[in-house]
Amino acid sequence: MRRVQGAGACAGVSLAALASILGAQDLSALEKEISGTWRLLRTEQTLVDGSTRPNPVYGPHPVGYVIYDPTHHMCLFLTRSQIGAEEPAPSGNGLNSYCGRWSIDPTSMTMFHETEMDILPKRAGIVRMPKFKFKDGNLYLYPPIDTQGVVSYALIFEKVRG
Repeated sequence: MRRVQGAGACAGVSLAALASILGAQDLSALEKEISGTWRLLRTEQTLVDGSTRPNPVYGPHPVGYVIYDPTHHMCLFLTRSQIGAEEPAPSGNGLNSYCGRWSIDPTSMTMFHETEMDILPKRAGIVRMPKFKFKDGNLYLYPPIDTQGVVSYALIFEKVRG
């Protein structure tokens, strides 16, 4: 009986150590996949009725980049491509920019953007926590929703290569 308990305890320790190693490898692989420059393809808000639309703040043809470097520094810049051209900008200027440090929680697929500077100085120091996923080689960021009638919001980026 004692041997079985001992073997079980050893197996438990081995499994815990293995899980820890695999978790570190998963984290490292995710960090490598995230590191780089990403170009905004589109924004997508899903409304209560199931329909989708681009985020009106950035319009139908947004321009943006997010850069994640391997030292865990990051910058994000999003804007409208045609302010005043086809449609008036909604309240606000259609511009979002901040930089700081980044980290991830692979268990919850949450990214942490620890803002050191922001286009709006009063927002410096906050931590933004978008969920993220990879789909078809693209990076999807899901910021918290703060718009009535919107049930899901995604920023969809493609990795810049070469």
